Amino acid sequence: MKTAVIPQVRVEPELRADLDSVLLPGETLTEFVEASVRRAVEFRRVQTDFAARCEASLAAYERTGISVPSDLVLSKLEAQGRSTGEAAAQMTFRVEFTPEADADLDRLFDFLLERAETVDDAMRAYDAVEGIRTIANSHLSTTPYSYRKVGQRPTLRELIVPFGSTGYVLRFDIRTPELVLVIGAPPARRGFPLTASRDPAPG
Repeated sequence: MKTAVIPQVRVEPELRADLDSVLLPGETLTEFVEASVRRAVEFRRVQTDFAARCEASLAAYERTGISVPSDLVLSKLEAQGRSTGEAAAQMTFRVEFTPEADADLDRLFDFLLERAETVDDAMRAYDAVEGIRTIANSHLSTTPYSYRKVGQRPTLRELIVPFGSTGYVLRFDIRTPELVLVIGAPPARRGFPLTASRDPAPG
């Protein structure tokens, strides 16, 4: 597929700093800009379509003299807004870990436990691994498409969880509109044995 280039835009340093501060873990500036442009284009299309419908309605009223009472229009808009909001609130993904991803986290826990010198160290090891699971469920259940793509498949992505001096990589596949499957969790740092890269089996 052919691609095109969006012109570079120069901005003040403060805006660039603000932009960098809101990037999600694993998200690049290029991905953020692309997503923002796509949303802006979609908004502009909706805006233009709305303006065209308004002009058509005005022309029809001037031609026929027939109009719809404003309170009826507002009540329909309010009902539509409530329906849209309820639907959006219910748009969540179920997050599941494959046995391979669970094994990766178990190996991380064993790695940390071997280096624990006190009971507090052991508890911190447990909390660290559970924290990775909590972040995965929190982030991937609502915004899985906001994270970095891996390869050519748009559903195969990575979430980088801050861990130690670098991070921990959760590779996941958006299988259906209801399911996100975490397929691997190799650590993104040296000193810990990495598992082999793996792609998900066909769903």
